[in-house]
Amino acid sequence: MWKSDLWKGREDIPPLSTWTLEGNKVIKQLDIKRYRKTSVFIAIKYVSYYGESYEEIVGVNSGSQCGLKMYRSRGLWVHPKHRGLGLSTWLLNETIDYGRKRGCEIIWSYPKLSALYAYTGVNFVKQSYFDGDNCVVTRPLLL
Repeated sequence: MWKSDLWKGREDIPPLSTWTLEGNKVIKQLDIKRYRKTSVFIAIKYVSYYGESYEEIVGVNSGSQCGLKMYRSRGLWVHPKHRGLGLSTWLLNETIDYGRKRGCEIIWSYPKLSALYAYTGVNFVKQSYFDGDNCVVTRPLLL
């Protein structure tokens, strides 16, 4: 999903992000090995038994710890045919729960501006623009 739909044409998609947040600035971490086992990948599968059996992944997100008390949501995507059904809300809430279980205090992400509404819908707050297409959003894990 990430390579074919979310980050089309991008070849360098590492399984674990090397970015973290310092203030409201996105910075690259040098030592991410300690967070490798904190990654979680979440997917929603649609299954149909009408006529011929059919199943497909219709939504994904991932999360990983990227600081002592910081968690990152990364790669939120919902298939266009299934948008508007609350799937992004469910995926983000699951990611938030994983961060909370890890003992983190804040979660952040770097969504496309076109997806900002999904994040603000679960209480993320836009902090800054990073480039023309994306912005930094954060949210405390204990609301």
